[in-house]
Amino acid sequence: MGYFDFQKKSDCIVCIDSDGCAMDTMEVKHRTCFGPQWIKTFGLTEHEAECMELWLSINLYSITRGINRFKGLALALAEVEKEVSVTSRTCGYEAWTKEAKELSNPALLAVTQKSDNRVLKKRCSGASAPTARSMRFRQRTGRFRM
Repeated sequence: MGYFDFQKKSDCIVCIDSDGCAMDTMEVKHRTCFGPQWIKTFGLTEHEAECMELWLSINLYSITRGINRFKGLALALAEVEKEVSVTSRTCGYEAWTKEAKELSNPALLAVTQKSDNRVLKKRCSGASAPTARSMRFRQRTGRFRM
């Protein structure tokens, strides 16, 4: 059922935020979609276990749980340089997350089109992959359906 297909059947509606407030769906999304895609997009498969642990710590198991996805990626890239000794991954991406007026895929696309920054381009090219992977997971498992 799409947004425009909605047929009112009651005078009230109950909505649930599935990003972790009422149900812990963040765990499965980060373990099966966002974390693996980050590792794949940034060529971190050689350090997959450490990088996944770092990703989950930032996004799920620390005070930064629920961090904005753009800022979370900047933090993960900076941390992977320190913790796993992988170099030259941030290349201005963190600065963009601090300076940008808006953190969104369209804003990232706009800045990427004006720049040769490889990290911005990687982030932009991998932006829709976790969503697509999440949708395939939902279709395959039937989880999180309305």
